[in-house]
Amino acid sequence: MSQVRELQKEKDDDRYSPPQDCNDNDPGVHPGAAEACDREDNGCDDVTDEGFDKDGEGYTTCSGDYNDNDPGVHPGATKYSSTTFYGSLAALIVILTVISFNTLKKIYKK
Repeated sequence: MSQVRELQKEKDDDRYSPPQDCNDNDPGVHPGAAEACDREDNGCDDVTDEGFDKDGEGYTTCSGDYNDNDPGVHPGATKYSSTTFYGSLAALIVILTVISFNTLKKIYKK
């Protein structure tokens, strides 16, 4: 008994047809195509925007990473404002000053 396999017609004239061509409606998407920064898998290799993540944290400028030179900056990262940082720093200085002052008082009382 022979099986007849129906070949899918190539639609976008890029010389690839499904299942190798993962988007047969776009001639720029096919196996071996150059990856573009567009949140799509242009090369049909199950990876999107490869080569665009400069800092290696898994986010690209294509996917909202507005500083791709800093792995701590990406969508979903914890954000610290300078106001929060300097407020915390000021509180730490006050605490350390009080501790130092109290320690010096104890030393000179003896």
